[in-house]
Amino acid sequence: MFPVLPGNGRVTQDDLVVGGYFIPKGTQLALCHYSTSMDEENFPGADDFRPDRWIRKDATDRVDNSAPSRSATASGAASAGG
Repeated sequence: MFPVLPGNGRVTQDDLVVGGYFIPKGTQLALCHYSTSMDEENFPGADDFRPDRWIRKDATDRVDNSAPSRSATASGAASAGG
């Protein structure tokens, strides 16, 4: 199974430190959805067809896209990673 798009990109709006790496303001980031989607650490059973993993249990079952470590690469519902 493949993600609906291979990837997308963002440009950082501020200097950031992500995972211990300094990323200066204005850096272009490329996000590879296939790599993150197939990572067993992110999605156990990544090769399995399990549409239920995307069904929210209730209104509070959400991904927090406002976390500082994700602010340069994610924003809003379109950025949900799992």
